[in-house]
Amino acid sequence: MTKARPIDWEEIQPHANRFWQKVDTEDASGCWVWTAAKKSGGYGVFRIGERVYTASRLAWVYANQMDIPPRLKAMHLCDNPACCRPEHLALGRQQGRMVEMCIKEGGAYVTGEGHGRTSLTAKQVISMRREYAAGEVTQRALADKYGLPLGTLASILAGDNWK
Repeated sequence: MTKARPIDWEEIQPHANRFWQKVDTEDASGCWVWTAAKKSGGYGVFRIGERVYTASRLAWVYANQMDIPPRLKAMHLCDNPACCRPEHLALGRQQGRMVEMCIKEGGAYVTGEGHGRTSLTAKQVISMRREYAAGEVTQRALADKYGLPLGTLASILAGDNWK
C-alpha cells in the first residue's frame, strides 16, 4: 500500500465547491455518488494542480476539516467505491477492511489458490510450513526453492498470507 502524502488544507480548501459539484447527492441508494473521473475499482479521483486524490479521502477531509491520520484510510461503510457521503465513510486500516470484505457474503477478497496472482498451491504451502517448523531448512533456502522474495515467504510462514 502506498503511503498517502499529507493534505494541505490551504491547498485544497479553495476547490471544495468544484469537488462537491461532481457529487450526486440524490442517488436512490442513499449514497452520494462521484460522477467524474474514476480509477480501477470505481473509486473517484479528483485533481488539484499536479496532485490526484481519491474522492472518498477528500470527502472525509472536507467534512471533517482535517487530514486523515497516517496509516488510516477513508473506508466505505456502504461498500460503494464511488460514494462520497461523509456518513458512509469511516477511518480504518486496509488490512481490517480486507478481512471484513472476506467475511461478508459475496465479498471479493480471495485468498489461497483462488487468488489470481498466486504462484503456489495449498499443498506447497503446507509442505514449506512443515519443513520450516521441523527445522529442516532456512527461510532463505525455502524462498529460493519456491522462487519467492524472502519477505513473502516470511509472511506465509507467519500465517499473514495463506491463512
